[in-house]
Amino acid sequence: MSKPLSDIDKKLISILAHDGRASLTNIGKALGITHVAVSKKLNKFIQDGYLKVQGLLNPKKFNLKLALVFAEVESPQDMQRLIENFEDCPRMTFLATLMGGFNFVAMMIAEDLNVLESITSICCIRRAKGIRRAEVMIIGELVKPPYISLKPVIEKKYKKPPCKYVDCEKCPRYLSDKCLGCPAIEGYRGWL
Repeated sequence: MSKPLSDIDKKLISILAHDGRASLTNIGKALGITHVAVSKKLNKFIQDGYLKVQGLLNPKKFNLKLALVFAEVESPQDMQRLIENFEDCPRMTFLATLMGGFNFVAMMIAEDLNVLESITSICCIRRAKGIRRAEVMIIGELVKPPYISLKPVIEKKYKKPPCKYVDCEKCPRYLSDKCLGCPAIEGYRGWL
């Protein structure tokens, strides 16, 4: 952004952060401007890529399990491949590069502990080429924010997971019903 946010811009963002469904009229009243002016500001923020209004999910209400996976990725090429391979993964709710010993972090979501064990030990990041080491931390309670972004159900179902690191149809955990599989494949058994 070429100039700092105005007080109205900051308040608009704050209102939407609290309630993304607030009406333009109510936002306008709170800001002391018309709903048309709110609409123009909001559309400009969205079009320029500064803001996105979306539905978020409370994992606690759905009894979902979360894990953070920290990894040390060997090279910039390995990092780029890792990011590209997991870009469409419906279990990845957050991907970021880091500065330090671990240079990559992902937050993953699972329907139960069996699936969590599968995605943090057998498939996904630990199997990726170029990973020197990885550490998994299970999230006990998501305190702030209590809501997370969840990738929408992928309409086009894949034969194999989009990450290309595992084949659910050949996975012993999937075959023995200890894992529901990847939500992107045709044979997925869960509700995500």
